Amino acid sequence: MRIFRNLVFILCSFAFLAHAQSKWTWRNPLPQGNYLVGVTWTGTQFVAVGHVGTILTSPDGITWTSRSSGTTSHLQSVTWTGAQLVAVGDSGTIVSSPNGVTWTSRNSGTTSTLYSITWTGMQLVAVGVGGAILTSLDGITW
Repeated sequence: MRIFRNLVFILCSFAFLAHAQSKWTWRNPLPQGNYLVGVTWTGTQFVAVGHVGTILTSPDGITWTSRSSGTTSHLQSVTWTGAQLVAVGDSGTIVSSPNGVTWTSRNSGTTSTLYSITWTGMQLVAVGVGGAILTSLDGITW
């Protein structure tokens, strides 16, 4: 009888764990725990990017909101042009957004990891592995 009770307990525990694992949510740190590697200021909000396509926005640097980037590639850098946010990352990933909320993937024409991006006041310049240098006037066409 004791073995039967132990077996029932073990089976119930596995059933509970299987159910509980489907409902995991970030608790600490909030709002997520992926590495962040780049940040920019738009004049009204901070935008941070990082591993697994992480994008966070904040109006004050204290309260952060997770945004969907549409990619699971690591994002390495982000910049603001005055009209467009542009983030770059692994395997030539480029995503852009006019507001930090809705992000769209762009064709970079390369598979090289892009480590940094900046706005010169006239064009975007992204640089990466193997001497990759990409330019764009609008963050959409590269």
